Amino acid sequence: MRLVALALLISSCCHSLGSRPPRDIRVYAVYADDSYCDASWCQGKIGLVRKQAKEVIPFRDANGYIAVSPEDFKRVLDKCPK
Repeated sequence: MRLVALALLISSCCHSLGSRPPRDIRVYAVYADDSYCDASWCQGKIGLVRKQAKEVIPFRDANGYIAVSPEDFKRVLDKCPK
């Protein structure tokens, strides 16, 4: 599974001050089928998914998003100021 984040992720994280991560970062998971969820809000929807917000962005609308592996995403977070 790949995580998808806005380009803002890296710049916000690297420039944040204090111990809290920036609140404006949205992380999506990529799903090519609808097996990720059995609730009514997600049936038949595929693409970039934020379950906590019940949001699905279809692949056709995902132009401009950046996909990173879970390992790379964790490395970015680990490098943020604590």
